Amino acid sequence: MSHSRHISRNSTRARLGIMAVILAALLLGACSSAPGSDRASEANGGGTPVPTPAIETLVVTGTTASGERLRVIIPAITVAERAEGEPVRVFVALVDPGGTYSYLLYPANRPGEDADRIALAGTPLEIGVTESTPRVALWAFAYTPTGSAAADALGLDAIATSLALSFREWLIAGDAADDPLAGTVTASDGALFEWFAEIDVLGQELTWLDPGSDWGAELGAVSSPDGALSVVFDVDYFPAGESTPAIGEPDTEAEASLTPEATDENAPYVLVLDETFDDNTAAERWYQGRAETFVNEILGGGYQIRLLGSSRRPVALSWGSLSGLRTSQARVEAEMRVTEGDSSDTIYGLWLRYQDDNNFLYVGLSSRGEYRIAIVSNNRVQRVIQDWQFHPAIGTGSAMNTLSVEMFADGRHEVRVNDVFLLSFLDRTYGEGSIAFFCSARVTPATCRLESLRIWQPPS
Repeated sequence: MSHSRHISRNSTRARLGIMAVILAALLLGACSSAPGSDRASEANGGGTPVPTPAIETLVVTGTTASGERLRVIIPAITVAERAEGEPVRVFVALVDPGGTYSYLLYPANRPGEDADRIALAGTPLEIGVTESTPRVALWAFAYTPTGSAAADALGLDAIATSLALSFREWLIAGDAADDPLAGTVTASDGALFEWFAEIDVLGQELTWLDPGSDWGAELGAVSSPDGALSVVFDVDYFPAGESTPAIGEPDTEAEASLTPEATDENAPYVLVLDETFDDNTAAERWYQGRAETFVNEILGGGYQIRLLGSSRRPVALSWGSLSGLRTSQARVEAEMRVTEGDSSDTIYGLWLRYQDDNNFLYVGLSSRGEYRIAIVSNNRVQRVIQDWQFHPAIGTGSAMNTLSVEMFADGRHEVRVNDVFLLSFLDRTYGEGSIAFFCSARVTPATCRLESLRIWQPPS
């Protein structure tokens, strides 16, 4: 069995205590965007004064392959002046003030890279638009870190998310008296203050994309008024239903099968699991057991987790993984709900690409109508893809929610709830893995149920 409880029942209490720490961080993220220190930021960048994160360019998109969308490719960002040997980092955001957003953070400061002219063509920004979208903001700024305490404490992922969200809040407020970065930091309600005190801004530029003439789909260039920063960008508009071409054409038929065109809703996926928990073999696929703090069992045509208490405050937690099936490219659809407990604080969801109890992709829903996505690695929150965010498509209280996640072999993921698109992102931390269902709460008793689980994979 893939769940560690099948291996060592004596370690159940210890493991629940350890995992409570992880879920506490994920739960408490609703009150603070700081996920803790980011180990990736501890890597030393060749003796530079601020360590270089050992990560690829961080990219988060707010689009779907089926709706109207914009793609912005940035061939070059040029910094006019910087001190010799000074590290440079770049943040770019594409934001609809009333809708979705997309952003990237370029860690820079890597040996052998030209910090004066940064090419980002391989990491496009994509955002969903509608007929009612009046315009979209494209904002870029470059900075050099003068310290790392705040960045280490928050993690670059949390900083990037806070920048994107606070920039949108500033756009909504419409305070033209501030420059974009100052307005964004102010709109963060203190989340970015310490980080802002540890950077020197090298330049920034804000430009607007309008819907006229298909959003002005063409190659453009803008420079900040002081000439400190120049941005070259290429805008492409894709109508609803039109496939978005991949960056770079695939060289072989096998590579072509991994492009978005071959993995949409009409792709030849095969249903490999239709779990309704109403046959005798379901008990062989899922962990069932009980302890002082939980009861995991198949009951009434569903997989039920009942939390009775916590071995370590503030979070009660239990989980169970599916044995015998690992996926790298798949569509996963789960029907889940809360049937007992305080509807204000119960959290449930899936651990995808599940390696073991300490390494997985966390996709959680709250009974308050929020969702959160994070990478847990080596028993800690390594990367926050999306901090707790309310969405009206998520049913609250005891309502049934259908969570759907499409995982592509190249690391792309698309997340939907109740057939409504939430988020797409790229993460290659885990190439494949199993699936686990979890339930956590601060107030017990609380009960979560997985009513059904369906998995589609490409034919072998």
